Amino acid sequence: MVRAIIRLTREMEEIFLKGGSNIASFRKNNKFSVPTQTTSNGEKFVDALSSPLSTIPRSKEEHEELDELNNKFSERLENIENKAVDTKDKGTTSTEKDKFNENKKRVVATQGRREDFDSE
Repeated sequence: MVRAIIRLTREMEEIFLKGGSNIASFRKNNKFSVPTQTTSNGEKFVDALSSPLSTIPRSKEEHEELDELNNKFSERLENIENKAVDTKDKGTTSTEKDKFNENKKRVVATQGRREDFDSE
């Protein structure tokens, strides 16, 4: 015969004394209980409209502030897009024409000599 020391809460002890065979199944404060079903329809996700965050009432000032921030952000996006279009249109602007050799590679006008680098 194996004896074990079991510490019971009052609630568990009452269940055990009344004839409950499995004390663990009757515990109310189970920290690791996870619901087995997500929703009645079997859907895993909740729609945004029924989400508690989307139904928070906001004041008129908050709406105005958010609208203002949204407008500023839209203006910034337009400026960025306009700058991108402008840079594509401009291309390379140099005062001198680049000298190209027959392979369409730039020709260096003057090249440093090895002697110059050693003297430093």
